[in-house]
Amino acid sequence: MQYLELQFQDENTAQFLVNLRPCLQVKGIPLLVVAKKQRPVQDLLRNYEVQVELDRDVPPFNVYLEFKKYGDLIGIYVFQQNRNYLLLYSSSSQLQEALRPPVHLQLVINDQTVNANAKIIDKPIDIQRPYIKETLAYQLSTQQDNKDRKRKDKK
Repeated sequence: MQYLELQFQDENTAQFLVNLRPCLQVKGIPLLVVAKKQRPVQDLLRNYEVQVELDRDVPPFNVYLEFKKYGDLIGIYVFQQNRNYLLLYSSSSQLQEALRPPVHLQLVINDQTVNANAKIIDKPIDIQRPYIKETLAYQLSTQQDNKDRKRKDKK
């Protein structure tokens, strides 16, 4: 699973952004917005996972608007595996409780009614923070450091 993690020193800022736009994406990669704490991702997301299968292909849409009526979506993280299958992770159990037992949903996506089935998954979420050397920021800074060294060596 691929995601970008945004960390904020101020928990209020993180919570504000989560409430404002919890489904932000950068070039199709979902953002996980968290307050800056040294906690495992599993602690942030907990074990609240909902699988949603749509009856047809749809382009990316604002999942928050469609699902907020089913429960508290604070801390939601959305991973759209393909155009008709979503995984929703939330730091709140309310969405999971609202969708238990497996339920049939009618969502309005881009002014079209789409049928969907939601299923609760009761298992630990296997998401790990990448090692620092695997992060894009580290790789970019290393490349820049190497370029700077080469420039100094030429002088």
